[in-house]
Amino acid sequence: MDRGMRAGRWLGIEGVQLTGKTLGLIGFGGVAAEVARLALSSGIKVTAWNRNPRAYPGVEFLSLDEVLAHSDVVSLHLLLTDETKGLLSRQRIAAMKPGVILVNTARGALVDEEAMIEALRSGHIRSCRPRCLRRRAHAGRSHPDDAGKRHALRPFRVPNT
Repeated sequence: MDRGMRAGRWLGIEGVQLTGKTLGLIGFGGVAAEVARLALSSGIKVTAWNRNPRAYPGVEFLSLDEVLAHSDVVSLHLLLTDETKGLLSRQRIAAMKPGVILVNTARGALVDEEAMIEALRSGHIRSCRPRCLRRRAHAGRSHPDDAGKRHALRPFRVPNT
């Protein structure tokens, strides 16, 4: 957005009021616990799923499918393993709440990238902050990661083609 504004282009990306919304944390280690603490102090409802049972004051631990279905924002905090690779499959992305914001603080391979891009194009995913994306072309366009830079916490929207 900064680059666009400096070049004289208004990108018109709207903000989202998160107070009163639900944040779903997928994986619950130290980073997710800090995210939960900050979210709870901001009036955000926090739900979480972890491979091993956990407890944290104010956080409701649910099944993975429940967290995905009810969250306005989903934030990934998992290690990449054979078990977690592709965890957010096409089916799980489709089961997410329409208009969800996806934040991947982990590895790109946790998410089915093609399904994520289709969901962004359709509007099912409102926006995405990907941690790492594989480098390749999509629909005849250069991939956002074609410069070899990580796009952590940068808005990623795929234009309709």
